Amino acid sequence: MPKFNEQKLKKLKRIDALIRSIYLFPKTKKQINTVIKTDVEEIIVLAFLLIGDTVMYIPALRTLKRNFPNAKLTLVGGKLVETILQGQNLVDNFIVANCPWISPFDKSLKSIFSFFSSLTEINKKKYDLAIDFRGDWRNIFFMSLIRSTHKVSFDYSGGEYMLSDVITSPNRADHLIDEEFTLLEGMNCSYTEFDKLPSLQLNESDKKYLEGFKNEHHLINKSIIGIHPGASLEERKWDEAKYAELIIRLSKSPNKYKFLIFEGPKEKETVNKITGFFNDEQIDYLIINKGLKEYLTLINCCQILICNDSGAAHVGAAYDVPVVVIFGKGDPLEVRPFGRNQVKIVSHPLECKPCHLINCKYGTNLCMKMVTVDEVYAQVTSIYT
Repeated sequence: MPKFNEQKLKKLKRIDALIRSIYLFPKTKKQINTVIKTDVEEIIVLAFLLIGDTVMYIPALRTLKRNFPNAKLTLVGGKLVETILQGQNLVDNFIVANCPWISPFDKSLKSIFSFFSSLTEINKKKYDLAIDFRGDWRNIFFMSLIRSTHKVSFDYSGGEYMLSDVITSPNRADHLIDEEFTLLEGMNCSYTEFDKLPSLQLNESDKKYLEGFKNEHHLINKSIIGIHPGASLEERKWDEAKYAELIIRLSKSPNKYKFLIFEGPKEKETVNKITGFFNDEQIDYLIINKGLKEYLTLINCCQILICNDSGAAHVGAAYDVPVVVIFGKGDPLEVRPFGRNQVKIVSHPLECKPCHLINCKYGTNLCMKMVTVDEVYAQVTSIYT
């Protein structure tokens, strides 16, 4: 599975070659079986992630907690990571650090200084085990500055000389979650295939908020379809006119659906375009424009969620909401949502997929344009009619 796009990998390799030549600390390559699990009391995990990746980390974190029963787990990542995972009984301590190479990118000197200054808070204690599941050289370099007995990651982009324990990169990991479990295997962690399913739970406060929202907007006993038309990149977005056509077709069902249209940050224009196509159609819809915490909770209103390849798909699946996901440049084999309920994928195979570029190299965005309303409608109605 391609881990990074080739341009990024070449840059990381060049940086790695330079640092490797001047690195002053011992260049070691040990086996992780030197770790005695019952002696591990402090674990720190790097989690410089967006929403979907955070959800896909949940199985690995849960497996870590079970395999190291005496350990407290500290997670380092952005505020959104904390928002998603807080209250899930997975993490004992969050340290917020906004990584400059994670979207939204801020590579200013101020941002970089602020990021590395988080090491002051991190290094107030000594850790027994530090982990980066990504094998990204930049993460490994940051981890090398953390006070930890063991530092564990893959060797995708170099940097193994900064690790105490190197896990060999898998020749083939069908999914990012499989890849994380390859690293856990390298640490002799036990697990079952069921452990690979991400799961999010509503706490009592979330349930109270959800119930109040349903009552306020008269959603009790309604058939609700959630629509999330946004994505982190424009190239991942299905056409607004097609979303509108899909909603109009579904609205003619005898079920009399209520539509919740989720509007994420900077997605107002996208939502307005969709609703602008409704014209005189009698569509029963409500636009959801809330903060991340409320957004996550309100996905649980839906009997089904329709969205692009985005964080929303992973959140919905983790809450056991049936999901229909429209894939463009991404490869569903690598990053499809895992869930206990139904997950339907609409995707067309192309030679250029998966694509790790920001913009389509052919300038056509054919991978998304090929997806038809009929295809998505068929998947939706196969779940919920």
